[in-house]
Amino acid sequence: MRQIFWKKLSPYQTKNTIWHKVTFEEVLLDTVELEELFSKPLSNNKSTTSNLVKSPKLNKKPLATTLLDITRANNIAIMLSRIKATYTDIYNAILGMDEVLLSIENLKAIKQHIPQKEELEMVRAYDGDPKNLGNAEKYFLEVMRLPRMSERLTCMIFKRRFELDVEELKPELKILFEAIAELKKSDRLLILLHTVLNIGNFMNGSSFRGNASGYMLDALLMLKDVRAKDGNKKGIPSLLHYLCYLLQEKNPQLLTFMEQLPHVEAAARVSVPSVVSTIEVLETGLQQVQKEVEVLTKSKISDSNDKFVPVMTEFIRSAEATVKTISEMRLKLEKDLNHMLTYFGEDPSTTKPEDFFSTIVSFSSALQKAHKENDEQRQKSMRRRQTLLKKPTTNKPLMGPKVMVQGEFDDAIRELRFGIRRKRSDRPKSTVLNDLNLLDSLIKKPLHAS
Repeated sequence: MRQIFWKKLSPYQTKNTIWHKVTFEEVLLDTVELEELFSKPLSNNKSTTSNLVKSPKLNKKPLATTLLDITRANNIAIMLSRIKATYTDIYNAILGMDEVLLSIENLKAIKQHIPQKEELEMVRAYDGDPKNLGNAEKYFLEVMRLPRMSERLTCMIFKRRFELDVEELKPELKILFEAIAELKKSDRLLILLHTVLNIGNFMNGSSFRGNASGYMLDALLMLKDVRAKDGNKKGIPSLLHYLCYLLQEKNPQLLTFMEQLPHVEAAARVSVPSVVSTIEVLETGLQQVQKEVEVLTKSKISDSNDKFVPVMTEFIRSAEATVKTISEMRLKLEKDLNHMLTYFGEDPSTTKPEDFFSTIVSFSSALQKAHKENDEQRQKSMRRRQTLLKKPTTNKPLMGPKVMVQGEFDDAIRELRFGIRRKRSDRPKSTVLNDLNLLDSLIKKPLHAS
């Protein structure tokens, strides 16, 4: 049949209510009609008649007794179905410190659904047949025998997570220590920061911002906002672009200062508070395990299957040296980070190390982008200049007056001023004039001369 997804009420919730007075035998149902209307498609070749014969048996099946809140009971049932182990197996795995049957996620789920005090009292007070209880109640009946179950699970999860947490810490600590050392040794970054300082002091002049001895490094990200004049001869849009132009001309290596800081970009992605917190969790977790071993040792548990004390005692012996080393690294890291921030003029109480690293990385990215834009602008100008040089010149006219250049025109004015007659170049005589002179001489010539 198709399901109705309601929130089922448990028997203890319906006690002394109208629901407690009704039984299935007293309710008249047309089950055949219901099945015709709301049954799911058949998945095999069995006839409908056979299903109708079996359907009354469903009404006679005894309902499980649910003592817990229905939502709580369902969540526990879902959790148990994912573990895929009997309740007895779960009890024995926790008691015997079995790391094969129960994964870390299983242990976390079990701890999340740990039996509460009032729930245990409710299960203890049940005097009926335990077989009639729901799955959650049966599970609680089994695991309630575990002494200090919540503390056990906390210690077990810590032990299982210990090596994983340590292995995750090692590369992050290495990155941070490497980045600190690189920043202190980088001569390129030092020169670059002083170059910006000199430019800034010059631009700020005698204002209250001028004559600075240093600056907070977030100022590096503001250079792109200082706009250059429109149409300037270098064609640069901002102070950041000018800085790139200056570095390219004077010291191009400064443009690639991040080559000396290979670990800084990775350090910007590391959360220092998270690293410190993880180390503190390892410190307090080991202390909690030591305390729990002492408590259970004093309680003198007689169950020979309880392996918590011997297993955890051996774990403490091997983990103490590791935790001590990591604790010393935490103290050194905090000291080195504070010294680094102070070295660059930052306030360790207000500046987060990851923000400091991010500022350096962001400035490098902005510098590279501006440098690329400068190159593109330079190439664009070169192409424009080459286009103008290759443009063909217009042909000179065949006839017409000679055009004086500026020097010749000045000489002519000067000679006229002092009464000097300029020498004219011989002009070509017109053939028409020659022909007229020849004709005139022929007319005037006496006839006898012919």
